[in-house]
Amino acid sequence: MTLTTNNAVSIPNGKVAALIIAAGDSKRFGAADKRLAKLESGDTMLAYVYRQCSAAFRHVWVVLKENEMPSDLGLPSGCQTIAVPSRVDQQEYPLGIGSSIAAAFRHLNTSSFKSEFHCAAVILGDMPFIQAPSFHALTAKAKHDNIVRPRFQGQAGHPVLFGAQYWTELAGLSGDNGAKAVVARHRQALQFVNVDDGGVTYDIDNPQSLCSLTFVEHIR
Repeated sequence: MTLTTNNAVSIPNGKVAALIIAAGDSKRFGAADKRLAKLESGDTMLAYVYRQCSAAFRHVWVVLKENEMPSDLGLPSGCQTIAVPSRVDQQEYPLGIGSSIAAAFRHLNTSSFKSEFHCAAVILGDMPFIQAPSFHALTAKAKHDNIVRPRFQGQAGHPVLFGAQYWTELAGLSGDNGAKAVVARHRQALQFVNVDDGGVTYDIDNPQSLCSLTFVEHIR
């Protein structure tokens, strides 16, 4: 698998915040933590995703489990993180993609940076093959009142960009209930952007996914 660095986007987008969701358990990957899987670049998978996003977005946060250290995951010093709490109001807080997204948007809603952003990109931490032109095409369409999603050969992909108008709803998600319900409620605001990039539909579910010949052929 040949990886490329997203250096085609010369000016990182400052109006769109990037939220890398990386706090979930990777049960289908086996006993290993797939965030630590080494790519041919030498980076951990999560570090590579972070590096790609940092080339396309001026502000990037990585959403991690409570008490996790970025350095243990191969992330650079200075990396901004958001912790998903294990307890809220003295109650157990179930981890899941919904909980991770909610923690990210609660952080953004209370951040001093909030007024700087009109949109936020929800980026999955196990999708390292998204290319720079895709990020650029998506952020070019982002507005405070729309939802933007890539589409490759008719298949919807990731990341999904949510205008600030929807952040309060996203902050209310929980458990494994992801953002699909929010998208469904606001389908009229959904804008697809067609991209020539199979990476927007390809996530790493198991070790074999890292060296899938099918994917190599898929993106040629």
